[in-house]
Amino acid sequence: MDASSTCAMQNNRFVFTLFYFTSTQVHWLTAIRLSTNQDPTEPSFVNQAQQIMSVAYEGAFQDSSKTHTYHYSPFYDTAVCACAKCGSTTFYHFIYSKLFGHEWNYTGSPWVQGVSSLRWEGQILQIDAEKLRKIKNKFAVMRDPKERLISSWKSKVACGSEWGTDSHDRDWFVPELRSLAGLSSATCLNFLQFMKTLQVVHQADRANKLNSHFLPQQFSCFRHLKPNEWSQAASLSDKAFVSGLSNSLGDYSTREFNHFHASNPDLILAIGEEEDMILKEVTQKEYEWLGLVMRVGQ
Repeated sequence: MDASSTCAMQNNRFVFTLFYFTSTQVHWLTAIRLSTNQDPTEPSFVNQAQQIMSVAYEGAFQDSSKTHTYHYSPFYDTAVCACAKCGSTTFYHFIYSKLFGHEWNYTGSPWVQGVSSLRWEGQILQIDAEKLRKIKNKFAVMRDPKERLISSWKSKVACGSEWGTDSHDRDWFVPELRSLAGLSSATCLNFLQFMKTLQVVHQADRANKLNSHFLPQQFSCFRHLKPNEWSQAASLSDKAFVSGLSNSLGDYSTREFNHFHASNPDLILAIGEEEDMILKEVTQKEYEWLGLVMRVGQ
């Protein structure tokens, strides 16, 4: 068999291998395949691909039907959790600076949330819910559900560039979301289309399968422990929360975070009546689980 035939055969096997993963993960596999030149049918390739993907974009492709893990600092005996689009970048930048005594100075993946990467030098461990319950100091970030979904749309779904949307993520997240809803594929969505797509997913009782950026918070940080079962659970704007976390990490002076914004925080989205109705519908259970009150006219 000549070299071209062998190459074609491996590429065919690679395409077959992709069926084991969701569409949003294919771009990671492609990069791994090209950089390692491994036979994609080999178990070692699949194992390595899964490990690299989990570190490069930790949590983004989670399936909440599987066991959720939490992050733990043995040095400070402190457990933490922050969902995607809850301020996780700001949150983990702060934690890193306390553990290492300097700011996160890396660019590119693995991102700061990927605590199992070599960049964290083993300072953060992943623990299960049973271990979490036994830890005295535990802090979870939560965010107003409606505000979070609006932010997720701006960051990962919106068409164009005015919102500062990550076009690379959008190209993968949107088709995956539409596929989960059983709707025709798309590469971007306006806010009403996004709401209608989420509505289909929620009505089909598949919300626990959503990408972590759209996943209701009762399926992530608060799946096993409700907010009142954490030492503190609040938004990053809550100074008491910031103070409590800071103290637990040996810092008795910090009372607010330096925020990192991926999308444009200055633009305001005008929400129509139909969009608002669906937004309320798909976040109602989340508000109830978190013990938050949905503000009228929000």
